[in-house]
Amino acid sequence: VSVDPARPDYCGPTGRAMTEGRPQVCDDIEHDERMAPWRGRALAHGMRSNAAVRLRDAEGGDGTLAIYSGEKGFFTPDVVQLVEQLAADLERGLAVLAARGQIERQSAALRASEERWQFALEGADEGVWDWDIGSGRVYYSPRLETMLGYAPGEFRTDVSGWEQRLH
Repeated sequence: VSVDPARPDYCGPTGRAMTEGRPQVCDDIEHDERMAPWRGRALAHGMRSNAAVRLRDAEGGDGTLAIYSGEKGFFTPDVVQLVEQLAADLERGLAVLAARGQIERQSAALRASEERWQFALEGADEGVWDWDIGSGRVYYSPRLETMLGYAPGEFRTDVSGWEQRLH
């Protein structure tokens, strides 16, 4: 299948659906000249009609959903509408998969960054105190507690624990 109109394998429903962006139907593979490049194989497998709908993924890639039937004239307007709905569902599924992949990549990058930060702190033999003002949570690194003479875990994880020790 080609998306180049100058090539003979462009003329079928799949290539046209891709380039024209609208559903394409072949009601009778045996007698439709657009199907000439694929007729022999399609008929050998018992296929008599087909429909094709363009797919687009979240990153702008294109594809085509092509469905075949062993029945001539199978792809009525109602069936084509169902195929379009299926294509839309597939596009949403592809978008979810792409988003999940992006989240996984970002999570892995964040974990790697946190590991590097932790190694740098350990290597520098420094302690860290961090206060999330929005939630009121405080983080103390084990090294900070040790530097100040406390046992790991002795500090509370709210700001009042820090305030009590500040002066």
